[in-house]
Amino acid sequence: MKKQSLILQAIAKLLMGMVIIGVLVFVSAGSVHYWQGWIFMSTLFVPMLFAGAVLAIKNPTLLQKRLHAKERVVRIKHEEELLTEELCSYKEYRQRVRYKLFPGIW
Repeated sequence: MKKQSLILQAIAKLLMGMVIIGVLVFVSAGSVHYWQGWIFMSTLFVPMLFAGAVLAIKNPTLLQKRLHAKERVVRIKHEEELLTEELCSYKEYRQRVRYKLFPGIW
């Protein structure tokens, strides 16, 4: 992918995110004069802008991967297996705690 089209795609996704978050924050607040919403949005999007600029300059391949990243969905069925593999003390914990407060939520 060309660097120019990659940068345009990153800018488009950033602006789309700003619009969506802006609508969610300011419509629920009832006004664009909600200063905490502006602080929230600047805290969220300014670092995102800088990180995107650095990635575009230093490592465009990583930027492309980040733009096309998908969330990894862990099924509840496999949750026990995943926890058993990744947490060394999980088996001992499960012997002490028999019931979950909310099934599927840890």
